[in-house]
Formats: sequence, C-alpha cells, structure tokens
Amino acid sequence: MERIYHIRNLYFVKGKSIRQIAVETGIDRATIRKYIEQENFSDAGPVYQRRKSKTEPYRDQVRRILLEDDKSPRKQRHTAKRIYDRLKEQAVSTSQEFPVSERSIRYLVADLRTELRQSELAALPLLHPPGEAQVDFGATVFEIKGVRFEGYHLGITFPHSDAKYVQLFKGQNFECLARGLSDIFQHIGGVPTVIRFDNMSIAVKKIKAQGEREVTENFRRLQCHYDFESNFCNPASAAATTSSRSRRWQISKSSTANC
Repeated sequence: MERIYHIRNLYFVKGKSIRQIAVETGIDRATIRKYIEQENFSDAGPVYQRRKSKTEPYRDQVRRILLEDDKSPRKQRHTAKRIYDRLKEQAVSTSQEFPVSERSIRYLVADLRTELRQSELAALPLLHPPGEAQVDFGATVFEIKGVRFEGYHLGITFPHSDAKYVQLFKGQNFECLARGLSDIFQHIGGVPTVIRFDNMSIAVKKIKAQGEREVTENFRRLQCHYDFESNFCNPASAAATTSSRSRRWQISKSSTANC
C-alpha cells in the first residue's frame, strides 16, 4: 500500500508523468498506470449499507418548502409540525400511505435547515486560499430516541473559512473515522488537498525520528482513495482544540453508527 500511495502522490500531487515515475521508481509503466486508474482501495471485508430513512421520499419536497419560506415573512413560515400536517394531508387526499411520524419530520426539517445554512456560509467570499483542513475526535454526549449515549464527535475544520462539520459516533475506531470523513466529503462536494491529524492510534502506528510517521494500513488506503496529503501534530498537541467553540459547530448529516 505504501508503494501505491507513493506512485499516486507522484502523479496526482507532484504532477510527474508515468514515464518519469517509472524511471524514478523502477516500476513498469503498466503497473503504474493500473495504480493510477485504481478507484477502490478498501480491503475485502463485508459491505454494510445504511438503511434508507422513511423520510427520504419527502426530502426534496421539504427542502423546496424551506427555500420558499426564505422569501416569506417570518410569521408566515412553516413550522416542522405544519410541514408534517401538510405532507399527511397530501397523502390522505391521494389515498396514499404516510408511514412517517411527526418526530421523523422534525428531524428531517432540522437536518435540512442546517444543510441550507451551511450552503449560505459556503457562498461567503474567502479571505484565505482553500485546501487545508484539520481533523480531530472529541468526547460528547447525545441522545437517540430518548436514549443517552456518551460517545464522540468527529470534527473537521477548514481554517481558511472557519467552516466546521461534525459527525456523531458511539465509538472512536477507524471505521468511524472513514465513515465520518466520507459523509462530510460527500456533503461538501469535495476533498481537502491537505488534512492535519493528531497522532491518533487508528492513523499513526509509530512516530519515527525527525517527526516522520509510520501510518496504519487502513489509513493509507483512505489516503489512496481520496488522494489527500496528511500532516500530523507534534506529540501532545491537538489538531483542533475542543473548547467551548466546539459546542457551536454546525452539525451536518449526523451519523451514529455502532463504530
């Protein structure tokens, strides 16, 4: 995996040609081309699919309602309950089943309002060049259907815009890191060029002389898949402080997988 990452880094980041890489590494061009064109770097393990939410068929309609509300006076805008009643009335009028609870619609409305706020923030002019991010895990407490969990939040911060995204998990292992980053990358529609991490054991296997890191096999697979460069903090230094500011982070599509 180290060889694959090195080849892809030379091609995608350093901008070297296949011929130059072949001369520099001594690897034949066919092998280099295969690694460059490879898209799937996950190991051969079981594939788990997220269960589709019952609110998914109504997501676009609710988003349109909220966008229309932005053009209306505040007192005339829909509450979550009014949106639920409207969807239910629509289903009854067309003799369709409506197997969604009011609480589920409330969660959907909250999720979409957060998503729309993030879209507005993304449209603000940036004062610094984009491209770098910081990632860190932090302890947090959350509830799912009235059940209290002492879990973790995976936070990714973009210093150039001060944008922050958070995913919630019950664990703090590599599956949580990969799932959280994947969801956030999909949500923002891109991948940072450089990401700074602390020395979490799920990413760093050993700290070598002169500060070099020997990363884990799974972390290197993640890098190969998304083609980002990594930096690591000095020992005892955090990638992103989890102070009172973390409580104000905008939460994107929260995940609470059993990681």
